[in-house]
Amino acid sequence: IGIWRLVYIRFLGAAHFQRRVLVIGAGSGATTLVQAVNSNDGHGVSVVGLLDDDPAKLGRTVDGVPVLGDSSMMWPIVSNLGVEEVVLAVNQPSSASLYQGLGTCYEHSVAVSLMPRLYEEVTGQVPVEHMGPHWFGSVQLGRSGGGISFAVKRSLDIVVGSAAVLATLPIVVIVAAV
Repeated sequence: IGIWRLVYIRFLGAAHFQRRVLVIGAGSGATTLVQAVNSNDGHGVSVVGLLDDDPAKLGRTVDGVPVLGDSSMMWPIVSNLGVEEVVLAVNQPSSASLYQGLGTCYEHSVAVSLMPRLYEEVTGQVPVEHMGPHWFGSVQLGRSGGGISFAVKRSLDIVVGSAAVLATLPIVVIVAAV
């Protein structure tokens, strides 16, 4: 089991197997989330960038993660960078372009979630200071899963399950005969 875990961590923990995430916002919520991902080895999550509608934040970095643009650039960035999940780390989504970008992402099966949900997934803790009055919004809004890590996991499940069925088949036959 120990060897399997080392192989699993080494192989599936590689950058190309991590879920690529784009964070909306570059304020305190986004900073907290990026720090949590960086300090917890991401748990299979890689933050590829941030979007923020404040022009002063464009081109800056938050703990090494660049602010790539504003919400009007969401879909081109998501599609070009292979983003699998968009995470809202803003208190109040305010612009029409943000809503339009989120809708486009959802239509293309890109998961849309809120910062507290991902933070809890990565750290195992609830970020109470970032929950806000709409805490129920922490439930996932979009479809999660997909990408190469999902395909590898599903394939591995099928192969191991089939091998287990074949290995126990002789025992089942003997038990059925008795």
